[in-house]
Amino acid sequence: MDAAPADVSDAAGATPAAVRRPWLPYVLPFALFVAFLSVESQWPEGRRWLYPAKTLVVGVVLVACRRSYEELRPVYSLPAIMVGTLAIVLWITLDPFYPGLSRLTGSTPPAAFEPFSMGGKAVGWTWVLARVFGAVLVVPVMEELFWRGFLARWLVNQDFKAVPLGTFTPFSFWATVVLFGVEHEQWLAGMICGALLNGLLYRTKSLFACVLAHATSNALLAAWVLIHSSWKLW
Repeated sequence: MDAAPADVSDAAGATPAAVRRPWLPYVLPFALFVAFLSVESQWPEGRRWLYPAKTLVVGVVLVACRRSYEELRPVYSLPAIMVGTLAIVLWITLDPFYPGLSRLTGSTPPAAFEPFSMGGKAVGWTWVLARVFGAVLVVPVMEELFWRGFLARWLVNQDFKAVPLGTFTPFSFWATVVLFGVEHEQWLAGMICGALLNGLLYRTKSLFACVLAHATSNALLAAWVLIHSSWKLW
């Protein structure tokens, strides 16, 4: 992504919004994503088109704000691929324990969504392709920008742009781990994955390495779901 200053403006001649509110390009895509999730939870029948819409809207916002993300310098990182692989192995391994874990927390796991029940193979595969595209190319960028590009630094100093990537404090570490876990239905695996991604950031000082790890996890999970028809993992 480009490293030039952000050019998102409120109106003609106005100071760029991302300059006056530097947190906005990091928080807005995540907030939109969560808003779509909230609608999906209240209207499961609309999931057939809400997920593609969510992917499109969040992707467009990320592209529009791309010049704000100077931390996203592409790098190849073998540790990132290893962390992403380990994370999804743990995610899949822990999945059978969630009925018991859900009873402990009093939560009800959502029903599995079978895309090929929506109206034929063409519609099903269109949804699957949108899901894979979103999970591998949109969600890792959106989530890592928010959790480790913004929040992990904002919890150290509200002037988060002044905080170097990979700055460790116990509070920022545990807060992001717990909140990252709570964001996911598989909350225990989510916390473990959050800790692994935080550790990767501390080791590499690279936000892109975290995006690569996250994308690796989501790509491997997509392959597992499609091979084994394990729709509940989606």
